Amino acid sequence: MKLPRIETPRNIFRYFVSLLYQARYFCILARIRKRVRHGHTTKVLFLVNDNSKWNAQSVYDSMSVSPLYDPYIVVCRQIQSEAERKTRTGYEDDCAFFHSRSISFIRGYDPDTSIDLDILSLAPDIVFYMQPWGWIPGKQNIEHVSRSALTAYIPYSMPVINDPNDWNLGFHIKLWRFFLSDEITYSDYKVWMANKAKNCRVTGYPKLDAYIDDRMSDVDRKVIIYAPHHSFTGRLKCATFTWSGKLIMDFVKKNPDYTWTLKPHPRFKYELIKQNILTEQETDVWFSFWTEQDHTAIFTGGNYIPLFQEACLLVTDCVSFIGEFAPSGQPVILLANKNSAGYNTLGQEIIKGYYIVYTPENLVQCMSTLLSGADPLKEVRKKNMHIFGETGTRAADKIIEHVDEVLLR
Repeated sequence: MKLPRIETPRNIFRYFVSLLYQARYFCILARIRKRVRHGHTTKVLFLVNDNSKWNAQSVYDSMSVSPLYDPYIVVCRQIQSEAERKTRTGYEDDCAFFHSRSISFIRGYDPDTSIDLDILSLAPDIVFYMQPWGWIPGKQNIEHVSRSALTAYIPYSMPVINDPNDWNLGFHIKLWRFFLSDEITYSDYKVWMANKAKNCRVTGYPKLDAYIDDRMSDVDRKVIIYAPHHSFTGRLKCATFTWSGKLIMDFVKKNPDYTWTLKPHPRFKYELIKQNILTEQETDVWFSFWTEQDHTAIFTGGNYIPLFQEACLLVTDCVSFIGEFAPSGQPVILLANKNSAGYNTLGQEIIKGYYIVYTPENLVQCMSTLLSGADPLKEVRKKNMHIFGETGTRAADKIIEHVDEVLLR
């Protein structure tokens, strides 16, 4: 991957933009510290506009029991095209996700009046974003919110692929804090980012805290997860459904002793239709298969780590799951697209312990080997566990420890 140089005119401009935003945050931080010294709690908002990318449950839970913080989840509307609304209901799905789990939240959109909530009307001190895009301009976007609140970002996916959108958007350099999952990524971002990662801190990845908080023991692992990606075109090109989808279905039919769970990317169904891979009717039939068998299921929510803990195998061409599944210790069949963007430094380290297949023949052979109980790369995966930080250390604790230190300074 070609790395940008800080000396380019574009990056020089971005570097000064970053300085201007940090100067703004310096003034905001002074106000918050004054309030903290007078015994006020710090109001923290977690903005969510796609529940499948919700990754801060452990941070929210820990702040909820701290006397220093007053945290709230705000469910916001993400603008959708007519075609997207056919495959995902969006805002109502997101509200239902939290409601069904008895997690209180603030509605960021009123369907009756079609009015989106101005986040600053809630007078937040710190606002956490779950993804860089999809926020209503002038009400929820970082340019607006940063006028009177500190902004922070916990990436919705682990950065394992060569994707500049993980670090090179204007959003990233305008953040007060950009929390990273690991030291490998931090080392890369210090070279790649226009601000040399000055606003980045390594804390670990909060979504992985569920492996610690909800640890399962002595699980009879009989679940196989199939997680297809949506990127048939574009900058990533990870999707392999065109050659692997039918084979996966054959494996499902021939191996009823396992529970096969479909965990598709949120845009997978939409892209199947948009890219003319399947018709709308064919797509509905394909998805229906996963709900009609006794040994199949579909999982679409953002709280999927417990599912990972039950699995004996992940079959995927997705991106973030490559890192998020790793702490389970179980094998992964990585469905590889030779035209993909390729894996970055972190991704290359992680996939050393995975079974990479490029062809239907490779997939058949690899699946047969793993279902027989063999796992030649098991020890490689064990050695790679250090990538995810110190065993038993929660990312949420590190994030809150950092914020505590800054506010109480």
